[in-house]
Amino acid sequence: MSGEVIAAMQGSQEGAPQSAGAADLKASHQSQVGSGIGTQWPTPQPLEGVKSRKRPIFEIQDAELPCLGGSRLRKAFGLQLCLTSRVAAIGEAGCAAVALLVGESAPSSGNVYRHDSLRVVRLGPQALAASRQMGCSYMDAVEAALQERPQVIVLDEALAQKDREWAETFRAILSSEAILAFRGAVVVAVADETHPLASLCTESWVASGGCLQQEPFLEVIENVLEAGSGADELMEEALAIDYCQLRHWVDIAREKEQNITLFSSVGPDGKKNLHGFLCHHMIESQGEFHIRFVFVPKPCRGTGLGARLVRWAISKANRMPEADCRWISLKAADDSLVPWYEKFGFTDMTCGQCDDEDEVWMELKNESISLDDEE
Repeated sequence: MSGEVIAAMQGSQEGAPQSAGAADLKASHQSQVGSGIGTQWPTPQPLEGVKSRKRPIFEIQDAELPCLGGSRLRKAFGLQLCLTSRVAAIGEAGCAAVALLVGESAPSSGNVYRHDSLRVVRLGPQALAASRQMGCSYMDAVEAALQERPQVIVLDEALAQKDREWAETFRAILSSEAILAFRGAVVVAVADETHPLASLCTESWVASGGCLQQEPFLEVIENVLEAGSGADELMEEALAIDYCQLRHWVDIAREKEQNITLFSSVGPDGKKNLHGFLCHHMIESQGEFHIRFVFVPKPCRGTGLGARLVRWAISKANRMPEADCRWISLKAADDSLVPWYEKFGFTDMTCGQCDDEDEVWMELKNESISLDDEE
């Protein structure tokens, strides 16, 4: 259980007596979630011929992979794992590569290399179901699975399962010293790019233009206008851009208490580079997440980053309870952008008649995946 949740529970019951039974139950639940992580996981079994931790142990050079629902990616290329890899596998496309890695699927065509003795352990509700049926906690099941001494660990967010105990276990593993110190590769399979993985992952398996590629991990920095966001240098870079007046949107966000989110990745020189700028806010009276402005710097255009920013905004809304967010909206700058936004599921609400001269109001019903909706 996270510290925030524990603090909230304690605060809500401050001054109220707590029965011994309730206290024992709470302590037991914390123990089940927090135990078993440890500070060090078993050292991976050696792999024959692999003398360097940077030598590839899994590689997709150029292949076509089956995806969920029977659809196919046009191409997957440049995906690689070595023992030092820390990769975020994003969405259905990333899961297609994970399925190939763990041996659940085969490529429809193309070249894939997998070391003959590679051991991959997948950690998630389905993979650990057998241990759970024997009465083990998730952490006990994780500890047992790691005794195989795998070279690769796949940590599955499994958000669609809506399993609250696994969600807490997943967060606990991600924040543990053990996963940082692990001497093998780690792949974190997540539904979208909203999860804060920058402290762990350096690369992503992500769909771009119908292709699955390996790219530098896209760090997301939210609420950059708040003190202590750590985004001062990125904000300076954004405000220095001379072909788009981002200061205008920053001033609006400050005046109307809206949010600015920046997207960046770390270059070879270790410096963070601006990849995207997003202005958004909630219209609380209507339960609506509004995307105000999307911007991608010129050097990053044509790489699918604009689509990733829009998908991030949609995913951000998806993780909110339905009671708080029922709709996602935006204004397309002109008619030419309408078909592009329609690819994400947005609908033109103006029927060709706009109040503004050029802008087109569009909406998308929010499909909440929040665990709070299960209560």
